[in-house]
Amino acid sequence: MRSSSAFTLTELLVTLCLLGVAASVALPNLNHYLHNQRQEDLRHSLQSHLKAARGEAIALMQRVELCGSSSGQQCDQAWAQGWLLRVPVSQRILRYSRQRGLERLRWAGAGAASQSVIYQANGSTVASNGRFILCDAGGQVAWQLVINRQGRVRHQQGLENGQSAAELCR
Repeated sequence: MRSSSAFTLTELLVTLCLLGVAASVALPNLNHYLHNQRQEDLRHSLQSHLKAARGEAIALMQRVELCGSSSGQQCDQAWAQGWLLRVPVSQRILRYSRQRGLERLRWAGAGAASQSVIYQANGSTVASNGRFILCDAGGQVAWQLVINRQGRVRHQQGLENGQSAAELCR
């Protein structure tokens, strides 16, 4: 006589319960990981567009502007929805990056060109130092991209000395 080998109903229920517990522990961590990954993707995209803007300004030997844009046609300071890379003199659009608008991204620049980042033909910025700040839903600074006068971009995780999240993320 042949013996059959199979799971009993009790073994199957215990296995399903253990899988359920494991899934309930893993899913919140997965959401946290995905949220952090979206923040990093946003940072990499913005950083690459800043480098491209500087490179285009040098290659075209004229000013190139990176500005917040929700439409992809004009600058409206909506950095969380996307940004536009263009030549200000001719209004020619070089690139547009659309974002989901889920994060609180803002630009804090100095000088007359404080609404956008403008690179000159030599690769330097028109204004003095500026920074992009990404604030999370809890009002904390996730990261900053700091642009110096020479046009170089530096990543800063969280706050720098003397900075306040309440002031930066208002």
